[in-house]
Amino acid sequence: SPDPSTVYGDCRALRNDRVTLVEKGSPHSLCLMESGKLLPGVKVVIANPETRGQCADSHLGEIWISSPHNASGYYTIYGDESLHQDHFEAQLAVGDTHTTYARTGYLGFIRRTEMTQSDGERHDAIFVVGALDETVMLRGMRYHPIDIETSVLRCHRKICECAVFTWTNLLVVVVELDGNENEALDLVPLVTNIVLE
Repeated sequence: SPDPSTVYGDCRALRNDRVTLVEKGSPHSLCLMESGKLLPGVKVVIANPETRGQCADSHLGEIWISSPHNASGYYTIYGDESLHQDHFEAQLAVGDTHTTYARTGYLGFIRRTEMTQSDGERHDAIFVVGALDETVMLRGMRYHPIDIETSVLRCHRKICECAVFTWTNLLVVVVELDGNENEALDLVPLVTNIVLE
């Protein structure tokens, strides 16, 4: 099987749930590797998790899968059965409203790749961007905490650890410094500027 294909997406567009492919090395480009090709008998749609509508090709959305191999639910003795229906029996609100999908909880998109299959045809590949429940929505834009943490860790050699989370609609950044306490206050403006970028 050929190596997975890669594309480069504009990370500013991804924050707005848009998929804009750019050239390698472009400013704000992010390398994304395909997570595999779509197999026969497996139907995948990219859906808006809030509206349950199918996303256009240029939009990022939740990956929904319909296959004979889909699970019917979680094994549980106690629990809320409504979770089963929401995750394992999801249906689009418009369009093909009869097909039942399993919601993956992951954000992604589908693209036709330049790679060919054994029959010489190009194939559709799925690109996974990240887990939906790990994202942080701020000012209408979607952020992955790992991206913010990586930016903060790279902004100064004395920063050795970082954690990002939200608390009452505020973004909280906790930084561990490998140095003296008096140096910590000097890094506050630097970290603030990196986060605001």
